Amino acid sequence: MKRIWILFLVAALAVSVMACGKTEDVPSGSAEQTQMANPWTDHESLDAACEAADMDLAVPDTFFSEDTVLYRTLDQDIVEVQYVSAEEETLTIRKGATEADISGDSTVYDYAGEVTVSDIPVTVKGMNDAELFAASWVQDGHFYYVVSTIVIPADAMLDTIGQIIALNVK
Repeated sequence: MKRIWILFLVAALAVSVMACGKTEDVPSGSAEQTQMANPWTDHESLDAACEAADMDLAVPDTFFSEDTVLYRTLDQDIVEVQYVSAEEETLTIRKGATEADISGDSTVYDYAGEVTVSDIPVTVKGMNDAELFAASWVQDGHFYYVVSTIVIPADAMLDTIGQIIALNVK
C-alpha cells in the first residue's frame, strides 16, 4: 500500500511539474496579446500635421541625401517630422504646443552644454562638443527638440538648428 501511495505522489508531482513548465506562444494579433496603442497620428504632409495640431512648423526639406520624410502629431501637443535615410538612420524634429519639455529623452549623454544660435540659447547633448545627438530650445513660446540616431557633427547640427530657428520666426 505504501508503494502505491509513493507511485501516486511521484506521478502527481511529475504532472504538476509538466503543467507548471508548459508555456504557450500567443499568436501575433491575438486578442490575448497586450500592446499599448500608438498615440501618434501619421499625416500625409507637414501641412496636414500642422493643421491637426493647430500649430505651424517649418523645417528643411531634407536632411539625409535620400530621405523618406514622416509627419506625425501627438494630439494637439506635438508636431513631429522624421527624416529617415536609406540606412534607417533618423533625424527627428519636434515642436511642442507650449514651452514644456516634449523630448521624452531620458538618455544620459557623455556631454551636455549650451550654445547660442541666432540669439537663442540651445542645449546640446552628445558624445562631446563636436559630436552631437540632440538639441533643444524654446522659441516664441514653443519647445523645440532635435534628435538623431547617429552622431551628427556639431557644425551640421547647429546649421540645421539655425535653419529651423530662421524658418519659425514669428
